[in-house]
Amino acid sequence: MRTIRWLSLILGAVVLTRLPFLWMGYGADADSWLAANAAASLLHTGTYFPSRLPGFPLHEIISSPFVVLGGAVASNGATLLVTIAAVIVWFCFVERISRSPKILVLCLAFAPVVWQHSAETIDYVWSLLFILLSLLTAEKKHLALSGICVGIAAGFRSSNIVAIVPLITFLYLNRHDKKDLFMFTLSALATASIAFLPLILKYGAMGWIEATQLEMSDIHPRSLSERLIAFGYRSIYSIGLVTAVLATVILWSKRKELVLAIRSHQPLIVTSVVGIATFLLLFLWLPLERAYLLPALPMLLLLLDRFATKSQIVVFTCCLIASGIVNIDVIKSENRRAAGLNVHWGMVIEEWQLRKKLLDEREQISSLSFSHKAIVMTAGGPTFWLDNDRVERSPLEPFILNKDSSGRLPFNPHHRLMQKKDNHDILFVMYLLQDELGRARLAGYTVYCPRSARKYIEPRLDYSLERAGIRLIEP
Repeated sequence: MRTIRWLSLILGAVVLTRLPFLWMGYGADADSWLAANAAASLLHTGTYFPSRLPGFPLHEIISSPFVVLGGAVASNGATLLVTIAAVIVWFCFVERISRSPKILVLCLAFAPVVWQHSAETIDYVWSLLFILLSLLTAEKKHLALSGICVGIAAGFRSSNIVAIVPLITFLYLNRHDKKDLFMFTLSALATASIAFLPLILKYGAMGWIEATQLEMSDIHPRSLSERLIAFGYRSIYSIGLVTAVLATVILWSKRKELVLAIRSHQPLIVTSVVGIATFLLLFLWLPLERAYLLPALPMLLLLLDRFATKSQIVVFTCCLIASGIVNIDVIKSENRRAAGLNVHWGMVIEEWQLRKKLLDEREQISSLSFSHKAIVMTAGGPTFWLDNDRVERSPLEPFILNKDSSGRLPFNPHHRLMQKKDNHDILFVMYLLQDELGRARLAGYTVYCPRSARKYIEPRLDYSLERAGIRLIEP
């Protein structure tokens, strides 16, 4: 009964600390708005278009009724419910195998990377839930169900199919035979394949793969050195500098015991090491968002539970939670390309600030007024127009915008032309390609761009805003 009361207290704290975020739009990450737009389009059109490649079908399909019927509050709330489920599943697992289950549950529930994304319309925590379910069901020897859970996790985020690697390791070290391993792997791959059928059937396997490869090539860091720097920095700051140093010191001080545990094939230890290595290697390939490393966090916690003292893991937990509030950084906050030790707000506070800034800026831009025909390039697709009561879709869209400005598969058009509801001579668009700019001017429009949007727009274009005569404004 004590344990149930304690878990209820933790879950209550999770809900209370996430509630303020439910009403702050779909998230600070533009991808959350793209996902919400894809979800809404599914219910409105009856056709599934992925928000971005390679697609996140299960998240966007399941989120569809929440977005359409309840907007950001409902879809963010659905993610919060999934977070609660993930904490419960994690508790059920660590209660069976760990020395400090209550501390580990507290760590996961209030880890900044979980906290940040647990009331946001994005797939990270959804996928984590099914990875944890797979671990729990594997430990209980329900192998087919464990494999299905991995496949579902991949249906939410395709890259998480690599969770097969540590889970096969876990099953192998627990003396499961080849038949069991085959059944687990087959159920995982089959489930993931079914999840992606809407994309494969619509565009063909090769078309989907080629478009995914093209998009991935666009977002890779430009050089090996940039990739290594991004990998090192974002890996550390996925849990915070102080927390990362503390975890490294603890595990390094216990390196002999760690090596001995690996050599003696202790299932949980070897699985955790393999899992961390797997997700770090995946992150090295694409070191973009810190949340990509979220599935490695439970495995790090299992290692610390095994090798840290009770006082050490308590200090680790305090530092981890504190890093969501305040952060010691080695890069200047005002210039992200310059080194400089400083203290600034942590991930959770930054999430709130970024959401507020996004909503304030779109309010300012959509309130702009001109005495002549004008098009404003906003840099935001759904982040600008989704659930924005001041704007509506313009009937001039097919006359100004290219039919497929991306040059790729005909995914749901986030690149839309919108108009003010109270003044149809004022239009808004994410950006205009050069030929679109020409058509806009032929139609008699003066084109503007907020200074704050310039840094996001110009890298996408093959022309300079100033040389093209686009007027920079302060909303």
